[in-house]
Amino acid sequence: MWADYYAAIDAAREDVAAGRLSPREQSQRSRELQRDMWDVHVAAVEAGLSTNRDRLAQLPPPEQRFARAWGYTAVEFIAAGDFPSDRDSIGRTQAIILPLRLVADGDFGDGSADLTWHQHMALHAMDALHEAERLTNHALFRAWQEALAEPRCAALCPFILDQALAEELDGLPSYLRSALDVLQGIDRRPAWAVNGSALSCSGSDPSALSCKASGTTRSFTCSLASGVREWSCRTCVADGTAVFVRMFCPAAATNEPGGACSVVEAAEIASGGC
Repeated sequence: MWADYYAAIDAAREDVAAGRLSPREQSQRSRELQRDMWDVHVAAVEAGLSTNRDRLAQLPPPEQRFARAWGYTAVEFIAAGDFPSDRDSIGRTQAIILPLRLVADGDFGDGSADLTWHQHMALHAMDALHEAERLTNHALFRAWQEALAEPRCAALCPFILDQALAEELDGLPSYLRSALDVLQGIDRRPAWAVNGSALSCSGSDPSALSCKASGTTRSFTCSLASGVREWSCRTCVADGTAVFVRMFCPAAATNEPGGACSVVEAAEIASGGC
């Protein structure tokens, strides 16, 4: 599977170098490669877990607790959501939420001095999600997979999961359930965020992008989505409410989200960051 994946990367590079792909086709190919990466990654994780079960006990007890939550639950949610694996997105997420050392005694309690608040609480978030999945025989993951079959959730869920890990923390299972209910239910999004809406954006910093929406300039926080020139963004529209937007910016460089952008998908969802 790894060999096939890298062969697909080589083929995509050749097509881009030869000018055979339009910007939209490049984005589509990027999404396909992203999906392929997660498929082979999950297969490798499952193979590793099945052949190394006896080694879990060699880890310190707190690290065992984290390893179970990460390996048996968090990875499958991240992979199913097709979370972006570009260097900027992964580096930012890892720096914010993952402890950069083995988990130790006290990390699941009041926290340790060398962990940030987000790292400490992310341990609780993944632990809570793993425990909820264990008690319900993976009921939330089945709902997550079902929702991802819908275009809106497929476009927005990676960023929503990213936000949930950083914001909702102990309430991660209930937050994901409520987000899925919104994405699968009533259409809640302002008129400027319907599919195909054109936005004029400026700024090269993904964490501080300004876009004109219905004559109003709004501040967006973005991360690179799985497609080239596609961005997952959030803007607050009221206290506690955000519009999550997937945008396609065909004229922009991969690492510069500004320019003329069009809305691919959007949904209005409660956000602890607003």
